[in-house]
Formats: sequence, structure tokens, C-alpha cells
Amino acid sequence: MSSTDFTANLSLPYLLSNQAQKHVTLNESLRALDGLVQASIISRTETDPPPSPEEGDRYIVAATATGDWSGQDGKLALFADGGWLFFTPQTGWRLWCEAESLSLVYDGSDWVTDRPDELQNITRLGLGASADASNPCLAKLNALLFTALYDGEGGTGNLYAKLNKEAATDTLSLLFQTGYSTRAEIGLIGNDDVLFKVSPDGSSFYEGIRIDRETGQVSFPNGTDNFRERLTANRDYYVRSDGSDSNTGLADNSGDAFLTIGKALETARALDVNGYDVTIHVGAGTYTEVITLSGEQVGGGKLFLVGDVSTPSNVELNSSSFTLSLERGARLNIGGFRFAGASLTTPLVVSSGAQLVMDGACEFDTSSYSHMTALDPGSTILLEADYEVIGDTGRHFRIRYGGAVTCASITVTLTDTPDFSSRFVDIIELSRLSVSAVTYSGSATGNRYRALSGSLIDTGGGGASFLPGHSAGTTSSGGQYL
Repeated sequence: MSSTDFTANLSLPYLLSNQAQKHVTLNESLRALDGLVQASIISRTETDPPPSPEEGDRYIVAATATGDWSGQDGKLALFADGGWLFFTPQTGWRLWCEAESLSLVYDGSDWVTDRPDELQNITRLGLGASADASNPCLAKLNALLFTALYDGEGGTGNLYAKLNKEAATDTLSLLFQTGYSTRAEIGLIGNDDVLFKVSPDGSSFYEGIRIDRETGQVSFPNGTDNFRERLTANRDYYVRSDGSDSNTGLADNSGDAFLTIGKALETARALDVNGYDVTIHVGAGTYTEVITLSGEQVGGGKLFLVGDVSTPSNVELNSSSFTLSLERGARLNIGGFRFAGASLTTPLVVSSGAQLVMDGACEFDTSSYSHMTALDPGSTILLEADYEVIGDTGRHFRIRYGGAVTCASITVTLTDTPDFSSRFVDIIELSRLSVSAVTYSGSATGNRYRALSGSLIDTGGGGASFLPGHSAGTTSSGGQYL
């Protein structure tokens, strides 16, 4: 028979005009059509014919086939009329593989899945829902799994999920929503710090945790409940007149620094410093705050409050009443400030066992009652840096009830002849003032000292006129001046 005796694609035999027993040819064509049209095979992995096939069963013969399938690798096998028929596939033939629930296509040399190996430059993808312009990739499902390609499968066993933004000021975040209203956000939000935020309504957001991109330091902008951050290194906070108390305070710029000293101290005092030091750097400007510290810092360490030690007048603490009050064992080192205020009573007060160390230059302007006051046993002011007195006051030192002030190896500059209307030192009730190797530059008016009730002024033999003032001091009731 010639090639014109068969159809071009499925090779079905034609009925010829002079052919006898035309039903045989017709049945052969129908049998082939039944096997090839809407084809669905049972499997493509078998190399041996099944022992008890049913009429109409179809397979793709796997490589190295045996028995009745020997030599028919890759062909479509049809069991019909008690025997196997084999069809050589043509490019583009399609069928369904029942064992794999997979659609296959013949590519000219092998049966392959008709699922694409790549999807390139598609504009939208929707899984279980319709993607749109706002959400070009949308999946509506109940579980999602990404797994690493294992080493035995040709991979490395690792899996890196990468998300990228264009610039530091852009946002890269994950949103967690209820009813499509955001309740939490995690990511790089407006900068490159890692930020955790929560929201009660999808519009108001509160920062819970911030991890600084430069240092890895963790802060809790809205505080913590029954939990203290434990330091593993020294910590620096920054205060600026253009800052905000909603910032972290961890960098010296308007977007990170605090606005007030009180907020910085509150944040520092909420830490477990674990033996490390915390330094609060205060930028140039005028700060009208009344600050009270009570109790010891958890974890020891030192707390430093630092302005401009080269030019203290650049950082002015201008307040009414008391500027800085330490009590109940609080500890603080300060330096670099000018203390002023139209109704200022006393810039520095320590009581009930607190300790203030002035280890950086400061300036004291006019105050109505005293410049420095130490009250109660164990309450101490240590003056370890040069400082300047530029304003009048009732008493430079007021020391009561067992308090103590110690000055050593410093220069105190008296500018424009300040007046101590009561006296330079007023010390009573078992208190102590120790001044060693102190130089007073300039002059002042007022009584030099009063020591009562077992109190002691020790000048190291400086003499009766050692302390500033223009009139002699007095002692009584067991007070001593050495």
C-alpha cells in the first residue's frame, strides 16, 4: 500500500474502492481512533506489560521494555482485541497521565510535561483569586511553603528570601492585617533600622521595638512592662533641640535624637546596664526642664549627662525651682552646662544618699537660694572639674544633716564679683566640706562660711580667708574650720 493509503497524522488506513472486507480496515481505523483521540494513559514508567490488562488500557512504554513491549520504547501501547497495538507518536501529540495527574506532550523525541519551565515577564499572577493592578501577585490559600533545594537534589540545602528597596528613605515591610486593616508592621520603615510597629485600628501606629542599623542596639520606644533591656556594651543617647521624644535617641540627628533630657534619662533608667556606662549627649540650646532622679540604676555602671564641656554656655538648663535633683541613692555624672533661670532656686540638689559628680566644666548663673545643696547622710557632691560662678546667690554650698561636698585639684572662676548674700558655705548638723588644692580665681562678696553643730570645713590649712567672700566666717556648736 502507498503512503496515500493512510491519513497524514494518525496513519489511519483508508477504505479503498477495490478493497475486499472493508470492515476490517474500518475497524482498524476506529480502533486507532479510540486509542488516540482524547488519550489518557495509565502510566509511563512500566517496562513490562501488565499481566491482566483490560480492553482499552493504554501506556507509554518506558525505556528498555521487555516481553510483548520489547523494542517499543516511547510508543503508545493500546490493549485491544486481546493484543497490544503500538503507535509511534508525532510531535505535538498530547495525552493525560493518570498515575501522575499530569498532561504530557511529545516534543519530537520524548514525552514531557506541557507545564512551562519558565514564566517570564508576566504582569499578573493570581492563585485562588484574581490579581489586579494594586496586587499584581495575589494568592488566596490556607498554607504556603517554601523549602530549600536539598544538597542531594543538586541544591545547597539553604534558602534565602530576599526583599529589596531602592533607597534608605523608602519602606520595605511586612504588614499583618485583620479584615485587610493593618495591625502590625515589621521592616525597614523610612530608614534602615529594623522596626516593629503595632496598630489598634490600621491608622495609629506605635513603635514596640527598634534595632539600630549601626550598632545593633535594641530600644523599646514605648517602654516595657516588667522587662528591662540588658546592655552588652556601653550605650549613647542624644538630645537635640530639634529632636523628638518619639525617636529612639540613638543617633545625633533630628530624626533619631530625643527632644528632652527627661526622656533620655527615663529611657536610660529603664535599662539593666549590666555594669556598662550610659552617656546622654545634650546638643546646643536652652532646655527648660526640672529633672528628678530617684533610686539607683539597675545593673550598676555610670550614667553621664554631657553638654558642651568646652563652652558650657552653649547648653543652658534654664528652669524654675530646682534644675536637677538626685535622691534615694541615684548616681549621676554631669558636665558642660550653664545653670540659669529667672526664678531659679537651686540648680543642683542631692539627698537621701544620692551622689552627683561634676566631672566636666559648668557655669552657675544667679539663683535665689543656693547653687548646690547636699542633704542627709551619704548624700555627696564631688566637684572634679573646673567651673565658673557668674551669678549671685544666697549660698554657693548648702550642706545639711550629714551631707558632704568634696572639691579637689580644680579652679573655680568667680566672674563679675558674685555676691553670696548669706554666705559662700553654710554647713550644719554633722556635715562636711573638703576643699583640697582648689584655686579660686576672682573675687566675691558675702560672708565666707558658717559651720555649726559638729560640721567640718576642711581647707587643708588654707587659712581663714581661703574661701571666697569679703567678711570672716564663723563656727559654733562644735562646728570646725580647718
